[in-house]
Amino acid sequence: LKGVYCGFCQESPHYRWNTVLTKQEIINKFNRFGERLGDLRDISILERDKSSRINKLKITTSNQSFEITVKEFRDIIGPDIIKSSTFDLSLTNTRVFFEGKGWGHGVGMCQWGAYFMAKQGYTYQRILSYYYPGSRLAAIDKIKP
Repeated sequence: LKGVYCGFCQESPHYRWNTVLTKQEIINKFNRFGERLGDLRDISILERDKSSRINKLKITTSNQSFEITVKEFRDIIGPDIIKSSTFDLSLTNTRVFFEGKGWGHGVGMCQWGAYFMAKQGYTYQRILSYYYPGSRLAAIDKIKP
């Protein structure tokens, strides 16, 4: 699967999102997963893909520095808090500000986009062909192995 641009979800409550966490909240979430991190000093973006989604972050604490995939980071912090891998971040002495776009992994059908397309009268065939270009719909009993 390959992600496609979705311009239909701009009215979604998750199209743009902001989250503020204290540095200690982030450390506490990592500690729950067995990490023993010192004070959070920095989080930096190491790598983005061509659609601006983050692939890798670098986390620096008072006792270590390590790289982490954005999927692992979202799993630890919570995918309902860091809603997608499309975000920017900035740090102050005590807080980390996340400013992002979308909700999910960026591959497949945008749920909000499909909802708004349906409200505009698009058929399910058009919606599916938009999100899965090159695919075709067929009855399962008509597909040859």
